Amino acid sequence: MITRHHLILVLMCTLIMGVAFFPSDVIHLGMLAAGSCAGAVLPDVHMKKPKQAGLRTIAFYLSRFTVFFCSPVLIRLCHAVNGLSLNPSDKRLSHSVPGIVIIGGMVAGISVAPFLLFHLTPVPPLLIALVAGVLAGLTFHLIQDSCTRKGFSPLFPFSFMQISGSIRPCDRSDTRIAKFQFHHCSMAAAIVVLHPAELLPGSTSVLLSLLALCSCIAMMIWLSDVRIEIRHLPGEKALPADPDLKISLKKTE
Repeated sequence: MITRHHLILVLMCTLIMGVAFFPSDVIHLGMLAAGSCAGAVLPDVHMKKPKQAGLRTIAFYLSRFTVFFCSPVLIRLCHAVNGLSLNPSDKRLSHSVPGIVIIGGMVAGISVAPFLLFHLTPVPPLLIALVAGVLAGLTFHLIQDSCTRKGFSPLFPFSFMQISGSIRPCDRSDTRIAKFQFHHCSMAAAIVVLHPAELLPGSTSVLLSLLALCSCIAMMIWLSDVRIEIRHLPGEKALPADPDLKISLKKTE
């Protein structure tokens, strides 16, 4: 998905869960939301610098953190696993579970390093909320990209298995992303209204937020025809296609 789609959907998902834990703490909720928006753009190492200054310019410079600090580690990992030599801006590096684990780990490590080095304890709750938001944004980013035609490879570089859907984010005639945004915003608005009003007990409100979040994710996956494609590593023998499998088998050159 393109940047604005990621930001809107990730922000709504963050509010749905964040309000359950910080119903009356706007500052902590704001830090959580800021972290999730940052995490939503960190994997986009392939992003080109916008010609005009704007929101995408901020997103571009945030993604440079991944290019400069995380991509070198991921490139070494790819070369060690299967001998691949990739460009730092290859999106396969960051659009995977190992990729977001390394990105999230570096963000968390850099954030808490001063407190560990100088024995400053405890770590401020605002910083914890920010890092938690980044991890949430990274996770939601992959879930959203699974709905697109390009998809992502969750286990890259260990496997070329790909999860993808049927959405072309730049196709304006496709209204599914607009439906996702409406549904996400509706769920977030309902949660934001219910929690501060204290109409539900704490445990029930958290469960309600979780169900609302699950409904958002389930709707995206269902309407996007998400599927799994098994691809093969270089030199690996292709498996015979099984007509009974509900996943498509493809071999890449």
